[in-house]
Formats: sequence, C-alpha cells, structure tokens
Amino acid sequence: MQLSHAVKGSEDPAFVVGPHGYITAWNDAAADVFDLPAGEALWARCHEVMRDTGICRADCAILAAAVQGHSPAAVDVDFHGKRIRLHHLGIAADGGATQVLHLASRRESRRQTDEREMFRAPRRGYAQAGAERRRS
Repeated sequence: MQLSHAVKGSEDPAFVVGPHGYITAWNDAAADVFDLPAGEALWARCHEVMRDTGICRADCAILAAAVQGHSPAAVDVDFHGKRIRLHHLGIAADGGATQVLHLASRRESRRQTDEREMFRAPRRGYAQAGAERRRS
C-alpha cells in the first residue's frame, strides 16, 4: 500500500511531504484541523501552507533531518489560533527518496488544562477523605 493511500484512509489528521518539500498527501482530518481542503494543500510547498506556524521555512529542518534518517521530536505550533502538535516520521520510499509523514493532534491551551486540573483536584480530595473516614 502506498503511503498516500494509508494517509487518506486514516481518521487522524495526517499529511505527507515529499523530499522536495511538496505536500503529496492530505487527508480529510487534516483538512478539518487546518481549515484547508486537500485541493489547496496538495502539491503546494509545505512551508507555504504552514507559514503561519512560526517555525516552518523553505529550508525545513524537519525534512533535512528525515532525509538524514532522523525523526525529529514533536513540535507544538500555533496555526491560526489553534494549538497543534505535529509528530514527524521520515519514511524512505522504494526509490530511496525520503518522505515525511506528519501526524497532527490538537493541543489544549494551558488555561484549559489548568481549569480541568482545578476541577479534578477536589474530586481526588473528596475521594481521599472518604477513604480515610472508612479506615478510621
């Protein structure tokens, strides 16, 4: 199975960047997360599509690392107000050219995470207090 077919069938936001920086696969979930239909993303330069992230450039360090056989750590980006974590995996094609599979996941803002923790903390406290009462 070709990588582009696997990406298209995935429920997770994913896209593939070829060795020259062009997006060669873009699935529906990526279209939802990035608010960009496949027709606009496919065969566009990745750094042009992702230019608003603050880290993507024409001389892509992630693509360069993948070509050298390294899979860089995930990076958090801000894309039009959405916090997104991008995971990268370099995959060598049959002809030896490396493609980079990008898997995206939405990240919560720090405030949302802090608020959720704030509401969880009392429940843990009540549960611990109840257990202590049962022991005594």
